[in-house]
Amino acid sequence: MNSKITSCKVRMYTMGTGDCFVLSFQNSDEQTQYKLMIDCGVQQISGKNIKKYIDDLIDHVDGEVDALLITHEHNDHVLGFQRAEKIIRDKLKVKELWLPWTEDEGDALVKDWKERYGQKKKSLAIASSMLKEKSETPLFGNIYRTRSEKDESKDVSFKTRLGIANSLTELSDLNTDALGAAGEYTAGLKGMRIAKSLTDKKRILQTGTILENLNGLENIRIYILGPPKNWDNVKDEHGKDGETYKHNNELNIVNGFSCLPFESENTEAPFAESHIDAFRQSDKMQREYFKEENSFRRIDFDWLHSAANLSLRLTRAINNLSAVLAIEFIESEKVMLFPGDAEIGSWKSWHEIAWKEKGEGCEPLLTKDLLNRTVFYKVAHHLSHNGTAKEQGMDHMNHKDLVAMATLDYNVIQSNWKSTMPNRGLVKDLLNKTKGRLLISNLEELTYDKEETRTLEKEIESRIEGMSEKERNQFIANLESEDLFIQFTVNGKK
Repeated sequence: MNSKITSCKVRMYTMGTGDCFVLSFQNSDEQTQYKLMIDCGVQQISGKNIKKYIDDLIDHVDGEVDALLITHEHNDHVLGFQRAEKIIRDKLKVKELWLPWTEDEGDALVKDWKERYGQKKKSLAIASSMLKEKSETPLFGNIYRTRSEKDESKDVSFKTRLGIANSLTELSDLNTDALGAAGEYTAGLKGMRIAKSLTDKKRILQTGTILENLNGLENIRIYILGPPKNWDNVKDEHGKDGETYKHNNELNIVNGFSCLPFESENTEAPFAESHIDAFRQSDKMQREYFKEENSFRRIDFDWLHSAANLSLRLTRAINNLSAVLAIEFIESEKVMLFPGDAEIGSWKSWHEIAWKEKGEGCEPLLTKDLLNRTVFYKVAHHLSHNGTAKEQGMDHMNHKDLVAMATLDYNVIQSNWKSTMPNRGLVKDLLNKTKGRLLISNLEELTYDKEETRTLEKEIESRIEGMSEKERNQFIANLESEDLFIQFTVNGKK
């Protein structure tokens, strides 16, 4: 039987702003030889709404996958396992689970990291819960609304602070299972725990290594580019000028929130007990402080608002710990790149890998060569400004057949992300490099220009019309779009 892999059907399930992919590797007779599932996540979805997607996925893979890769522990990558747990356990067989080295439970450094980050997640969940509760009180409104009815901007501060409270809840939900369990939160996300329990056979992916000669993947070589081994790369969120794309809007990040866990019984204020006692013992201080007309002077909740900085840093660090695969068709040297939600620090680290030789007589392979030969790119982190490196990423992706896929859906997304996703600079580069072969979960409401006068859908259509007839026909022939998924067949032949 002909077992050499010559193509790959990449199916992206369109259940929201979250990753769920199935890669079906096929021989020249279009027979599937190997099935790789990557993640199963979404921002928010009920068990009822996700069922149709999971039913289709299970039918598509005939009830089993050769490997399941979990890129990293965020709900937009693992929540599906929780919402569809019974269906997945009953009807999907996972032969092998692939995890990044950061999930190696036998590694002492990984164990220490998980404990420390578990405590930070716990702190974030508690801060979010407290701020949400406070934002619903009359005092919250009195503090952040100005008192003058003539002031046209009277609600700006209130709306801004309320927005921070809502955004903090969304970011906490991305990192933690439930606010109601915040006080007890120490373990990983439930979706991650379920995924890990689907099979006893696990493969830990070590950064800088190469997988080849896997049963069913003849003519395929897989390079493990991430997560970084260097902690400085993990913490690198923005990079220098030119390394990432400029944010759509200027951001002001609030600092000051303690990253330490909430261990004190007094979680109502971040002040020393001696100062609190002095305040309690002074009737005059209390009378002045609690007067309604002095509400705007109060700072009761300011320290909780600054938890936004912790939430962003926590989210970005975990993004940078994504497993990253570059999948190469050996004979043609064409590459498919799947970076999870890797951000700039991870991208930079790929170029620092001292790759081992591919075989006797072969020159060491550089990461930029993989990028130069990339014909399919799963866009990292939903088209965000720092999810795709510019100088050390997009600038190297110049293959004439480049196709990009991105999971972004304004109907299912954190509200504060709409101002950052899609990043206009990144979209412009992707459209130029792909000639319009940019496939997005849902194009509704997405605009191309800053003035929001031209839809992204119209811009994509225009670019596709500008292709040569041969290019356009090939693209359309390899594309399949249904209500539940978008699928593209990557040609791995020379």
